[in-house]
Amino acid sequence: MRRQEYYADWRNKFWEVMRVALEIDDSASYSGKVDQLTERGLALWDVIKSCEREGALDTAIRDPEPNKHITAWIESHGQLDRVLFNGAKAEKYAKRFALIAGLPALTCPSTSGTNSHHTVAEKGQRWAEAIKCSSRVRR
Repeated sequence: MRRQEYYADWRNKFWEVMRVALEIDDSASYSGKVDQLTERGLALWDVIKSCEREGALDTAIRDPEPNKHITAWIESHGQLDRVLFNGAKAEKYAKRFALIAGLPALTCPSTSGTNSHHTVAEKGQRWAEAIKCSSRVRR
């Protein structure tokens, strides 16, 4: 079943990482978690609009279509000062599709459940450091 929510797969640790990085209440409803990000001056957007993929692994992505709405959204939100990528694969596709020209970008550790190189606490700390670079982000 498709939930149409970012990071709905229980194996992905994004919301747990945001709990560490920003003190997000990861037990809140999806809209409540998104609201908490927005209140802190952050937004979520996917680089890929659609693709063929069997399962949840990024390595299984085939025929990705860029989410070109990102470019228009970025242009309409002039206050943006950086883009944070959730892992190297997101960065790779954003660069391939030339979606973020002109904005500084940082690649944070992937919150994917398959990325076991770092603990949730370590990922949260790295994300917090990347987020903290912006004076607009609020805890």
